Amino acid sequence: MYSRREAIQKSVSWLFKMQRSNGSWENAAWKTAFVTHVIIESKAERENKKLVNAINWLVDTQNNNGSWEDDLWTTAVTIKALIQGTRKLHDLKINNRNVLEKAFTWIEMQCEDEWKQQLESADFGPAFPAQAMSAFLRYDLTKKQMRYIKQIIKYLLKEQEIDGSWYDDLRHTSQVVISLLEAGLPTDHDAISHAYAWIKSKQLKDGSWRGEIPQTANAILGGIYIAMDCKPKFLDAGVRWLLSKQLNDGSWVKDVRFTAWSLYSLSIIDRIPDLFEGIKRPELKIPKINRIYSIDASKDKIDTLSVFAIA
Repeated sequence: MYSRREAIQKSVSWLFKMQRSNGSWENAAWKTAFVTHVIIESKAERENKKLVNAINWLVDTQNNNGSWEDDLWTTAVTIKALIQGTRKLHDLKINNRNVLEKAFTWIEMQCEDEWKQQLESADFGPAFPAQAMSAFLRYDLTKKQMRYIKQIIKYLLKEQEIDGSWYDDLRHTSQVVISLLEAGLPTDHDAISHAYAWIKSKQLKDGSWRGEIPQTANAILGGIYIAMDCKPKFLDAGVRWLLSKQLNDGSWVKDVRFTAWSLYSLSIIDRIPDLFEGIKRPELKIPKINRIYSIDASKDKIDTLSVFAIA
């Protein structure tokens, strides 16, 4: 089993080997954007030219309507990758501003016209608007985007399950938690602390979450963002399990998606001091309100939990 730092370097090398000559990963915008985002976040990038090629491929494959793959999550993650590339890749010579403006316009249209309808779909979940909010927070916030951010926060808080999760899913829960923290909610916010308790409660004895690589990686990500410098032991157990599943070639099950998620969770530990670098947190009024959080029928008891409404 590799050490964590060795595992990071090995996985980055494997991902670069999987990159196609046109700069993409598997000719998929969502994979290319996510892998690019993760490698830049890992600060382990040694092949700047390959990342530049990935950014250029993303720019060239943007739809005329401003989106990528007509998908909110993909478009939001691509925006984040492009912003990171503009800031951190010195050899990037293209001007991404027009590309970004088109992409943000498309996301705003979804927020204005379609996002509430899409949220009712089984194929759509809270991670999608959470990623849109995360993208907004990395650029020049407009008044319109501030309005969307408030709408998204209200929606996310309202949709949290009684047990503290979103969709009873570690990916959705962790991505929502991270986006809410980026937006400025404190780690002791009730919604965050209950999500943290839910994440912790779902860990198996072997250190994994549901015995699955992407679920474990997402649980580690969410836990690190909430715990910050505390580094609780249960997250260490998750990291050890994840490291034990890495193959000798540096991948996880020779899968780009699994490897990228694993790299993301292992490398984020080194970024704890600057997790919110580049985030433009809005000033929001967050008065307290009370809502019913859980009902224990066996004890005929109703617990009220203080949550925040965004004004």
